[in-house]
Amino acid sequence: MKTAMEKKETGLMRQIGYLSFVVVLLYGLTLFAVSCDNDEDPPLPPAVEKVVLAFGVDQGEGQLSAKPKLENTAAEKIGELISPAEIAKGTTVHFRATHSKSWTIMYWKVNGVIIRSVEPEQTFVIDEHKEVRVAFKPYKSPEPEGL
Repeated sequence: MKTAMEKKETGLMRQIGYLSFVVVLLYGLTLFAVSCDNDEDPPLPPAVEKVVLAFGVDQGEGQLSAKPKLENTAAEKIGELISPAEIAKGTTVHFRATHSKSWTIMYWKVNGVIIRSVEPEQTFVIDEHKEVRVAFKPYKSPEPEGL
């Protein structure tokens, strides 16, 4: 027959066993919770910076159209821009000046600076807020020499 002292020791050992199991379980749960906190969501892509593009005709009879040149199929979906347009910074935009029958291009102007070109098409990279303008003048045929 066991004495009271032996029963007390057996109960104490059993309690220590339960207590050590609980401590190990809590330690494991703590490690699991800490490892879950280290899992970061994948970083969001950086926000696309937008710039404003305004374009139009300064004078004369004609019109100016603009279309972004994109590498993917989104270019076909966007189509022609309407001024003013908010576009992604760094977008390449193709401009086309169409004049009336008796008019010709006088100048192109970007942010108030005249560009010495009378070509009907221009392409610009829009990396800041820009204003693109075109002006038309009446067409005069060259006078023949010697008259």
